[in-house]
Amino acid sequence: MSKVIISQKTKEKLEALGVGILYLFGSRSRGVALEKSDYDIGVVFINTKRDDTMKRHGIVYDILNDIFPDAIDGPKLDISYLQEANASLQMSAIQYGKAIFEINPRFRADYEESVLKRYDDYRFLQKEYENATFAAFQK
Repeated sequence: MSKVIISQKTKEKLEALGVGILYLFGSRSRGVALEKSDYDIGVVFINTKRDDTMKRHGIVYDILNDIFPDAIDGPKLDISYLQEANASLQMSAIQYGKAIFEINPRFRADYEESVLKRYDDYRFLQKEYENATFAAFQK
């Protein structure tokens, strides 16, 4: 993965929108991307309880599209709003991704700790579901 450079002006825009962390994850963060592989970007907001969610998502797209431009025949920008995603996707982003922007290290540490706890609960429930499903098919 080549290093992602985010300008100070862009950082200020992200902070003004309440973005706390940006993760680059997927094939591009692991260094196995093909030329046309998409850019998987995970967005974590400082405050998720706002009335202007759609507008804010549009502005985030515009900002990120300046860094990772969509190409008709090339890479696409794939944004995941991680606080709205399932625990598995959140865990994948923090475990295999790279934080390319963070408002401060403490916010990131707190978010990642909350994901680990949520993922642990998710894994337990997933295992229970799988066991029940397999048991139903064995009858």
